[in-house]
Order: sequence, then C-alpha cells, then structure tokens
Amino acid sequence: MKKITFTLLAALTLSAFAVKAQNIDSLQKQLDTAQNACVKLDLYTNIASGLLQFDQPKTHDITNADASKAVDYVLKAIHINAKNDDTLALRTNFDMLGQAYFIQQKYTEAKWFILQSNFISRNLRDVPHIIYSLQQMATVQTAIKEDALAVKNLNEAIVLAKYTYNLPKQIELERNLAIVYDHAGDVKNAIATQKHYSMLAADLKKAQMPHVVAMNKTTVKAKPRPELAAVKTAVAVSNADEQPVETKLNIENGVWAMNN
Repeated sequence: MKKITFTLLAALTLSAFAVKAQNIDSLQKQLDTAQNACVKLDLYTNIASGLLQFDQPKTHDITNADASKAVDYVLKAIHINAKNDDTLALRTNFDMLGQAYFIQQKYTEAKWFILQSNFISRNLRDVPHIIYSLQQMATVQTAIKEDALAVKNLNEAIVLAKYTYNLPKQIELERNLAIVYDHAGDVKNAIATQKHYSMLAADLKKAQMPHVVAMNKTTVKAKPRPELAAVKTAVAVSNADEQPVETKLNIENGVWAMNN
C-alpha cells in the first residue's frame, strides 16, 4: 500500500512539473512573437510568477536557476511599470524580487526590495500589505540571524493586525513570532507566545462553530440604545485619535511569513 501511495505521489509531482513547464513554455512562445508593450508586460509578470510560484500554492522547491530567470523577467516588467508610474504594479514587482533574491540567498538585495514594497504600502496606508512586507522581512532577518529585528517587526505587524481586528492574521503572526523566539533560543518567550496563539486559535474555532453562532443569535433580544451606541463610538474615536496607527509604524525596518 505504501509503495502504491509513493508511486501515486511521485506521478502527481511529475505531472505538476510537466504542467508548470508547459505553461511557462507556452507563455515564452507568446512572448517571442509579442509586439505590444502591455502584452509583453503581462507575459513578463506571468512567467516570473510561474517560476517563483508567487502568490500560489507551492508544489516544489524553486531552484536558483528559476529564481534567476524570474529576476530577469521582473526587471523587464519594472522598466515598463516605472515608465507608466504604476505604483501598485511596482510593489508587486518588488515583492517578487524580494522572494527571488531570498531563494538565491542574496539577502541584502532581498531586504532592499522588500523595504521598497513596505515604503509604498506605508505611503498608501495599506495595512494588509504593510503586514505582508513585515512578514517577508522577518523571514530574511531570521535567515541572517537578525532575530531581534525580526521580533521587533513581527510585533509591529501584530499591533497592526489587532488594530484592524484581523484575528486569523494575528494568530499567524504570533505563530511566526514563536518560531523566531525558538530560533533565537528564547525558550521562555517561545512557549508563552505559542500558548497565547493556541488559545486564540481555540477561541476562534469555537466562535466559528455553527451551534455557537446560532446560540449567540438566540440570546440577542434587543438592540443597544442609539445614545449608548453614540457614546461608545465617540470613545472609540477619541482613543484612536490619542494613539493613531501611524505613530506605531516603524519606517526604517520592514519583516516575511515563515514556514515551520
């Protein structure tokens, strides 16, 4: 049975490789005959994305050769996007380069491009992408044993996740933080962080259970009075004004989601 399972997995893996190669070869053939700059831009980006498996499930380890090819295509895309002043497209390009250089263990280059992505996101006040770049930088910093910086940036990302009431993201970030603590040999904080995100995950799972949701619906008998709602809103706004999110942002550093 084990032999059959192994054979099946091997066949599926080879099949995934074949599909990937076929897709990239097809895109490359289209690129060879493309004349329009916009068409070329899309092809550059799609080929690089396929090589890096960017923003998609990872089916295999990416080779240095694939990462190097991806860099070449992304740099061509950057040339067009910079000319068109397409900020969002440039940010995606920077994210891809950060990933490609990390794979090649060119950590200085990876950090630089992740910081560029982080800078754009901060200017746009795009909190989800700020968190994303902070996670990316954390991976790089952990790889080069800058654990203290990784902890600092992950903590900033956690604060942002709390401000945006994104509990699943907070759990993910705290899991990353526990990994960094463990990597740094800080067993006490690693265990404490693990316990905390495990508790949050259990509470979230419980809250998402159908019977709990139904129970909560049946216990709601009356809406809060408008005047009380107004008071709560005013207090929330006042507190937000006293501690704006921007004051807690760290412009100098940025941090990458880690897999355990």
